[in-house]
Amino acid sequence: MGGKKIQLPTKAPHRGAFRPCVPVHIRFVPEAVLSRRSSNCLGRRRGSASRSGSCEHASCVLLETTHRSASDVPDLAGLIAQLPSDLRRRALTHYTWVDDDRHSYKRLALMGDSVLGLFVVEDLHARLPDSRPGTLTMVRSRAVCGVSCAEVGREMGIPAMLEALKESKHPEAIPTEVLVEASRPIAEMTEAMIGAAYLNFGFDPVRDPVLAAFERQIQAGVENPLDPKSMLHRLLSSRGTHAQYEVIAKTGSVHAPKFEVAAVVDSTHVGRGEGRTKREAEHAAAECALDYLEPGPAALAD
Repeated sequence: MGGKKIQLPTKAPHRGAFRPCVPVHIRFVPEAVLSRRSSNCLGRRRGSASRSGSCEHASCVLLETTHRSASDVPDLAGLIAQLPSDLRRRALTHYTWVDDDRHSYKRLALMGDSVLGLFVVEDLHARLPDSRPGTLTMVRSRAVCGVSCAEVGREMGIPAMLEALKESKHPEAIPTEVLVEASRPIAEMTEAMIGAAYLNFGFDPVRDPVLAAFERQIQAGVENPLDPKSMLHRLLSSRGTHAQYEVIAKTGSVHAPKFEVAAVVDSTHVGRGEGRTKREAEHAAAECALDYLEPGPAALAD
């Protein structure tokens, strides 16, 4: 999610070696086509199956889901295009562009974060009536996390909207070209746009467009309620070991760094990931490690 894929050599797994990744689409019911997992993964095992057992109740959760068609509801980007220009500009104004952060997107992002969380948890409460509160909490957290918001923001064209603005002349302003490459500002601007749409149009007109925009992220959360690092920790704990994460490389600028991270188990590199934040890269590495290790303990054998 948000990172670049790197093709790895195709060879049998052994200590220090990686197995290449192939995107996998998983269909649980005819109406629900779940999207592939994180594109940050730098080594997905061909034909890997879904980790539907990531939660005690995951199998029940998966079979109860339905896919929300984007054609059924208004487009969120189209709704945002109807916002008053001053409100839309406020939602795109980075806090380094102004002297007072009350004039930035921060207040709108706070509103949007709350509204998005309410929309998603209301939707999950209805579509997963038998799920435990803890499962709903995990699915919601994955669906509305910063990585998810940045993904939706890029799909909606937030970077292009930002580039269309006249850049701030504030002496401490972060340049536009840096902001559009970073995950956190795009995620926060996405939340700000949702907050602005809510304030301008109200609850009902905004709810379905927002849920349609985040459908892929919600489905990914339903597929695997736990995030990849938590899933890997659970798997390795059952085997009496644990993972460490090593930063292999850091490139980019101070405001828009890119990280490459390796997941290491018992001195063996079992997955690599790349992302715009260290956390994003660690999650990608953990996801690849899960694909590498899931065949069984023999995957770590010499």
